[in-house]
Amino acid sequence: IFPASALAYPDMTRHGYAYCTACHISPSGGGLLTPYGRKLSKELLSTWSTEGEQDFAYGKLTDKLAEDEKNIIGAFIRGVQTRREDNNTIVGRFIPMQLDVEGAFLRGSTTTVLSIGRQEVRSGQQSMGRLFSRRHYVLQQVSDESSWRVGKFAFVFGLGDPNHTSYVRKDLGFAYENESYNIEYVYLAEQWGVYATVFDGQLSRDPYMLLLDRGFTATFVWPWQGHHRFGVSLYSGEDNTHQRQIVGPWYVFSLSEKLFLTGELDYQNKVASVGGSVEYGWVTTQKLNLQWLKGLITYLSYDNKQLIQSNPNAEQYAYGVGVQFFPRPHWELHGSWMRELTPASQTRSDMVWLMIHFYL
Repeated sequence: IFPASALAYPDMTRHGYAYCTACHISPSGGGLLTPYGRKLSKELLSTWSTEGEQDFAYGKLTDKLAEDEKNIIGAFIRGVQTRREDNNTIVGRFIPMQLDVEGAFLRGSTTTVLSIGRQEVRSGQQSMGRLFSRRHYVLQQVSDESSWRVGKFAFVFGLGDPNHTSYVRKDLGFAYENESYNIEYVYLAEQWGVYATVFDGQLSRDPYMLLLDRGFTATFVWPWQGHHRFGVSLYSGEDNTHQRQIVGPWYVFSLSEKLFLTGELDYQNKVASVGGSVEYGWVTTQKLNLQWLKGLITYLSYDNKQLIQSNPNAEQYAYGVGVQFFPRPHWELHGSWMRELTPASQTRSDMVWLMIHFYL
């Protein structure tokens, strides 16, 4: 239920940016912004801004480091307040999610990215912080369209919506801190693109790693008419308890510059390593988004899952509303309410969360 480190926003597609590399160092989005991405954070995302505000603490404090744009330094501070209520309990807490510093060092066609920061380690309602590296990798640009990357980062799967309460992220295990050690190939052309990754969540033997699968994933992307994007993602992975395969389409469809649809539908087949029992089913998330003014987006969401087709008690669905607000460059507020229902037991729960994010 918790937001992970910053992702690229899929709705930038409606402004004509089909790929994350327009704004981010990482081909899959998230993390450090390029100088052009900083400008877009002012021009397209922020409700209010002043001249040069997007470069606060970048152009002034890091002039020597940033000379010729060969070194890029950024920081991310994030916290979330949650409240969950069901028929029996009410639980609320504030969680300091992220306090990271990240740097990218560009030398010719090679970019090295390193981060250091705080990780929230939770056990029930108890938590502690520890020092760790969320991302570190080497990126080799082979041509204008293709690149290789090796290191620790989050692989591409599905739409990549930053709302991690959505079923397609939470219930497939891709919701929170899903970085692993990967080798990735990316090809991004005008008409189509592909992300292909071999990953190993156990390579580091970190006891706090949450994604422990080993396997591969591939995502195919088709931009359409400059303001829409369609894709299909494939995933095959295993850990010590099970093997699973996931496949599904996703889309960003712009009805207008201010009204757009986003959605994803995934089918999962899961086989236990011992005994060979099989669970299969599907999960989907759909959203209708409306931008009222620059920097202010509201949405209606609908989620549905039946990941164990043979068990009617496993079906759940949820509907909700949310708002995403970028008041000024470097600031993001994101809040949502979601009501979840289990038809078989007629139970319900309500989830409310508010995320505050400051980025440099």
